[in-house]
Amino acid sequence: MTIIRADDIHLWVDDGGGSYTLLGGVRSTTTTFTAKGGEATGADNQGWRALLACASLRQMVVNGTGIFVDDAAAMRAQSLFFANQAGQWRLEISGTGTYSGAFLLTRLEVLGDVRGEGQFTLTLTSSGPVTFVPTL
Repeated sequence: MTIIRADDIHLWVDDGGGSYTLLGGVRSTTTTFTAKGGEATGADNQGWRALLACASLRQMVVNGTGIFVDDAAAMRAQSLFFANQAGQWRLEISGTGTYSGAFLLTRLEVLGDVRGEGQFTLTLTSSGPVTFVPTL
């Protein structure tokens, strides 16, 4: 895997009209994928747990810290949080690919700096299928 610079990670949000708007550059991010299989353990498993992969419950969680590109981007994030609605989000990681889907904004921190830099820390939790398109 190549080294990914923080300025090569961008977070986009649907503007409500079907187009994506850049929320900001992400300085640090943690992306977690989890899957919980359906229980299928029976007497034939000799005491070993068996899971059904097809019954898997999958989830993607993105934790990120970055810089808002402008006030409109900050307002869009806040409006989604206060509406408690899943929005369409896209996470682009240069050299890796793009993840997109419906995510609920479950945590939002907005920070100001004396130099005028508007920062955010957020958590997005998937709400439905997430697609991944690798960078070619």
